[in-house]
Amino acid sequence: MKKIILVLLIILFNSKIYSQLLDEDFSGTNFPPIDWSIDDHSGNWSRNNSNFAGGTAPEAMFSWNPQFNGDSRLISPAFDLTGTNTVTLTFKHSIDHYGGAYTVGVATRSGNGSWNTVWSMQGTEVIEEDKILTISNSDTGQSDFQFCFFFSGNSYNINFWLIDNVKLFSTPSLDLAISSIEIPDYTGANQSLSIPVKLFNLGQNDINSFDISYAVDGNSNITENVNATIHAGDIYSFTFATPITTVSGNHQIEVNISNINGGNDDVTANNVLTKNFDVASQVVSNFPLFEEFTSSTCSPCANFNSSVMGPFMNNHQNDVALIKYQMNWPSPGDDYYTAEGGERRVFYGVGAVPTLFIGGKEFSSSDINTSYTDESNENAFMDMAAQFSMQGSEITASVTINPYITGNFVAHIVVIEKETTGNVGSNGETSFQHVMMKMLPDANGTSVNLTDGTPTTLTYTYDMDNTHVEELSDLAVVAFVQNPTNKDILQSVYVPNSSAAVNEFVFKNIKVYPNPTSGKIFLESQEKINYAILNIDGKVIKPEKYITNNNEIIDISHLPNGIYLLKLVNAQHTEYRKIIKK
Repeated sequence: MKKIILVLLIILFNSKIYSQLLDEDFSGTNFPPIDWSIDDHSGNWSRNNSNFAGGTAPEAMFSWNPQFNGDSRLISPAFDLTGTNTVTLTFKHSIDHYGGAYTVGVATRSGNGSWNTVWSMQGTEVIEEDKILTISNSDTGQSDFQFCFFFSGNSYNINFWLIDNVKLFSTPSLDLAISSIEIPDYTGANQSLSIPVKLFNLGQNDINSFDISYAVDGNSNITENVNATIHAGDIYSFTFATPITTVSGNHQIEVNISNINGGNDDVTANNVLTKNFDVASQVVSNFPLFEEFTSSTCSPCANFNSSVMGPFMNNHQNDVALIKYQMNWPSPGDDYYTAEGGERRVFYGVGAVPTLFIGGKEFSSSDINTSYTDESNENAFMDMAAQFSMQGSEITASVTINPYITGNFVAHIVVIEKETTGNVGSNGETSFQHVMMKMLPDANGTSVNLTDGTPTTLTYTYDMDNTHVEELSDLAVVAFVQNPTNKDILQSVYVPNSSAAVNEFVFKNIKVYPNPTSGKIFLESQEKINYAILNIDGKVIKPEKYITNNNEIIDISHLPNGIYLLKLVNAQHTEYRKIIKK
């Protein structure tokens, strides 16, 4: 009987030692979450629809506005740590630093007493950092333990502090956890893909050895032994020596750790992790998308546009797709603000202007040219072609997406005006470029379920008299496809004017078939005409040639699958028709 009681006590003791106390991702309907509180300056804290900390939107955000000089804390619920003298707190965070001094950190207390700092840092830029804090102080072991995230200083000196995936648990003796599999969500076929993995030592003791393995789609494991000292609370990065050879299609990789310090660790639930990834049937060049949140009443915006965006666009006018969303602050805000621009601001979690996103990621470097080069060098996994035409004030815009991956995404068609002068505000700017006028059908875009090799076309019509447009002849169209989960832009296209639009059929009696084609195109014409084949960027692939005998067979079987332009020319007109090879 005594042995049974002893076993039960050991089980109860171990369950308390290894219990998880908190798992907060700020996705609930309340902010602060239930049983959380904010002591001062509550208006500076909010739940934000962003994922800058590296988790999944939404996340907790501390903002500089309203400006104050002092302390503010986001305070956790109280936890009964009776008999538990060591706990571990993990979280993700990111800091958008403005300039000047301030402190952020984590503190603990018990009995509503004074706060004891367990981690802090002076203000600086932080991008997607994981923190592991092992806490053992006078507050642990108490029946009313609390922790807080605190800001101290002049809030003007920070832009934002983002926090996500907050977990609190009683610290086990030995615990090695797989935090993430760092392969991309999308990659190309027939590539050697390395498999980096991030591991956390969440226990009290050092890890000296372990086995780690991976399997793709349930196939045989690749196992490697690791001998390395990972101290308690450390983050360890590991890359398998044996890479994957990628094959097109949707896949799942599973990573498993075992034989930790020669046996099992105390928490096995975090020893296995899976990730889905997609291998494209082919990769193509990426056309970068720039999205700027700005305002004619924002003085820093004027400086950013004149010193950064202006010079850059002078050199890259047709190399990027640029959209500017005019915001309604600083008060009184830009006259060309729209609710759609506001919804886009909420989607990204933008709280300050100017803010620039490149490829769906916030621009945080001082060198826009390097960021542009990096984004241009990224592979894309779909081709896009867009066009638009005007009939009076009514615009008809369409985009065709030819995907080389399969998945659910969102497609956007955006009408911009290349230059406006009617929204001059207080910041000294007298003209504004690439101003968003209308998102088609709206700011939510269109959900598209894309299948590798199957083109999708979207077309929308809208009367631009219902917008702030100044000159109908000055309109352009930007279209892009975005992953709504991680906000990555997968591809974009820029159509600067309607006269260059594809598929405005001037030549009514010309037949082009089949389209899509597997390699050969039949061109029939009742008039004398020249033709050429161009890629989607306008580069000539087959030089201009005269059609003979009223028909021609054009062979493009040697070209990769994708979207091409068939250029048709006579003495009076030039027309472009979109050709899809699959």
